[in-house]
Amino acid sequence: MTRRSSHRLSAIPFAVAVCLVLLGSPSGAQPVPFVPQHYTVYSIDPGLTHTWGVLVGLSDQFLPSQQVTPTTAEYFLVPAVKNGEPLNNPFDHLTCYQFEGASFAADVNVTNQFNPNPADPLRLVVNRPRLLCVPTEKINPPGGTRIGLDHYECYQASAAPVPRPVVLSDQFNQPWSANVMEPFLFCNPVKKTVGQNIYDIVNPVDHLTCYAINPPGLAPAQSVMAANQAGTDFALHLLPPQALCVPSKKESWTPITTTTTTTTTTTTLPTAATPDHYQCYGIREKRNVCEDDLTKTCASNADCTAASLVGPCVGFGRRTGVVLTNQFGSETVAILKPRYLCPPVDKNGEGVLDPAVHMNGYLLKRTDAKPARKTAVFNDQYGSHIVVTTKPYVLFAPTAKKLDGPVSAPQTPHDDYECYKVKELRKRCTGSITTRCTIDADCTGVGGVCYLGQPKGVSATLVDQFGNSTVTVGRPSLLCAPTQKTRPINNPTDHLLCYGIRRNDGLKHNQQVNVHLNNQQFGPEVVTTIREELLCVPGLKTLIN
Repeated sequence: MTRRSSHRLSAIPFAVAVCLVLLGSPSGAQPVPFVPQHYTVYSIDPGLTHTWGVLVGLSDQFLPSQQVTPTTAEYFLVPAVKNGEPLNNPFDHLTCYQFEGASFAADVNVTNQFNPNPADPLRLVVNRPRLLCVPTEKINPPGGTRIGLDHYECYQASAAPVPRPVVLSDQFNQPWSANVMEPFLFCNPVKKTVGQNIYDIVNPVDHLTCYAINPPGLAPAQSVMAANQAGTDFALHLLPPQALCVPSKKESWTPITTTTTTTTTTTTLPTAATPDHYQCYGIREKRNVCEDDLTKTCASNADCTAASLVGPCVGFGRRTGVVLTNQFGSETVAILKPRYLCPPVDKNGEGVLDPAVHMNGYLLKRTDAKPARKTAVFNDQYGSHIVVTTKPYVLFAPTAKKLDGPVSAPQTPHDDYECYKVKELRKRCTGSITTRCTIDADCTGVGGVCYLGQPKGVSATLVDQFGNSTVTVGRPSLLCAPTQKTRPINNPTDHLLCYGIRRNDGLKHNQQVNVHLNNQQFGPEVVTTIREELLCVPGLKTLIN
């Protein structure tokens, strides 16, 4: 590797310095004393990012044994000065790579500069891990990295916004004033194993809590050359920083457990929830029948009461003038009728986070101006996808389900999702989506690689409360964004991408059953499942325009 940096570790031979800089601190390395560090968090432009793809073993205080494959670099962490405090380790950079982590949920009590009192800590609700942050040397502009800097495994986290005013600066940004808002990541130091190489935890008590900031940094997008365990001399195109990671101490933590029995389902839910995978069935609504006796027809609730039934007379009524707000904007829609029932699904044996909460999908139609199309890169277990939204199509509302009679609406932290029909852009360069390509070499000069579209023939084994099946996963169909209708958004980073599916056994469906539904948005309904249509997969979205 060509070495361009003048910042070197002169106390050790050059070859050893290079090895330790790139590989971190393997077992037996002697670290320098650790001083906690603040980091500004730069998003990495998906058009010029870096990918990994090597199987690694991870072990931290939450999950002692995982095998994961980090993929796309999402964030670049830069040492930062906060409120004039000294910059402790100016060469401590981290590149954070996405991966699909194991199911996990816990309440975590944290203290840091924003919540210094152990008697009144910050309470985080922590969900599955999704990032591995690796010590990284910044080559151009020059910078090194310190021996003994830990790796970090970052979990999705949520809590109420702080907010706190701060003044921030780093090597790319002169001082600017911002407000620290809601936390969205909690990062444990992690032991990492790659093949025969083991990188132990050096500083087990030092954690990071990452908060959104508003406004973001002032610096324009720029590129840096970097090197770490995942590669040498690779380019990262940085977007202005939108978060701050703060040194933190984990005071205590308690797992959040979900218990299911044959008769009842009891779920201890956090104050915010990460979406499951969902299998969506087309449904047919039952109208003008009493909910607790589907053989009794009715025109109003009084007809059910007259028949000595509790009622009500079910049948969805069109809603108009409904305002939905999410990261794509705000719009007024009409909610037309139920379209999908989406139970949480165990995909390929990965488990289910919350078996009690389903998504009920309602057809919608925008009634104000024609929506502007948006282009986004979506990253999930099936890779990175370039999609363009065409129109709003469905609203997903968290819903309770019961087969043998009425059910109460759930009190749930799961978000509503507005789902947009999408068109997949294939044979395009990820560095310039207007540039067509058939091979990566066609993208020379514009950056990125040639994205050919969702691979054909991908199969998945699905198990939900209606049965099990093996399906072929088709192209992306819907992009679903967390949306505010009557409730605020809990998890603004968690999105869903829904793929068309086709059963591989030739059957059209698991079974057609009558299902009683209820949610906070629209009340009780009764529907009949028809056939499997979609697999919705959680992931992360980055807007290109």
